[in-house]
Amino acid sequence: MNEQALDLSKAAQDLVELIAKWSMADVFAVALFIAYLAARASQVPAGAGYAPQVVDFTATFGPGFYWFAAYCLVSLATQQATARWIMRGATRGDERR
Repeated sequence: MNEQALDLSKAAQDLVELIAKWSMADVFAVALFIAYLAARASQVPAGAGYAPQVVDFTATFGPGFYWFAAYCLVSLATQQATARWIMRGATRGDERR
């Protein structure tokens, strides 16, 4: 691997490591927003006495949750393996000089 390609690989690895910790922030933000809306929809206005719930939620883990969790774990493992593979290649390249 030439020096320019190695620098590009290192830059790509640094970028992936930088944004990896924020990869689920959007999902978390959407979950918080939905929870907020659900809580607001099920509140009884002050002084209204009894009011039926606007929304009735029941949540269960379906197959999509497990597929998504598996994807997240495989994605993280792949990133770690790739980073180690690149670093091992960089180290071997240094030994050849």
